[in-house]
Amino acid sequence: FTDMLSGSGVSVHGGVFTNTSNASTTVWQFDGQTGSYLSTTARPSTRDINLNGLTITCWLKQNAGNDGYIVAKTSSTGMTAFYALRSVATQSQLVFQYREVGRLVGSSDIVISGVAFLPGVWYHVAVVAHVRSMALYVNGVRHSTHSLTGYIGDIDRSSVDRLYAGARPLTANSEFSGDLHSLRVYAQALTNFDIALLAGVDSGPLHFAPACRCPPSHPIIPSLTAQNCVTLTDDGSVQRLTSNSKDVGF
Repeated sequence: FTDMLSGSGVSVHGGVFTNTSNASTTVWQFDGQTGSYLSTTARPSTRDINLNGLTITCWLKQNAGNDGYIVAKTSSTGMTAFYALRSVATQSQLVFQYREVGRLVGSSDIVISGVAFLPGVWYHVAVVAHVRSMALYVNGVRHSTHSLTGYIGDIDRSSVDRLYAGARPLTANSEFSGDLHSLRVYAQALTNFDIALLAGVDSGPLHFAPACRCPPSHPIIPSLTAQNCVTLTDDGSVQRLTSNSKDVGF
């Protein structure tokens, strides 16, 4: 994965401040003013997304009235968004934007309603896109699921430009107002259990059931009554982030 809020390849623009130089505990504070954002060095989109999956995760604490981009992958001019995640606090919404190959203008927007983040409160947010579906997790718990207009592999991955946090450059009123921590982009769809781990949620130990007919190496989800084994085939299933990952459904 890529933790875009740390490392030597991150540039600071405008009114963005940090509480520490320790990358593992760095909290970036965005003032919401024009020209305030972070950017990486040039990077191909193929590092961020594969043909079956994409996951964006972060901790965020937004200010009242925030209407800004958490992360955006754009063209060199900033006019085209290949994929992006925006928080619209005034409407209690998150918006996932993506651009399909061959699209002439604009992007497809998945508007997720009912995302009521209280100002000044930390939340863990994860957006997982897999094949033709997308799921939002808040604090390690699935909030909602949505359908993409096409396959995740149809997203235009031709961009080799920067990845931005806290704004979509050259887009009016796009600056994020609040704090971000551990903003990560994975070129795969993480499982429920992976998301819970990142959010600090204890999902309990692994269990193995005699009724499970899958190979012994397949763990099943924590519920002792559940009989769903992790799928490890190549038919579009989700790869496990760690050996403890389980429950691929989302």
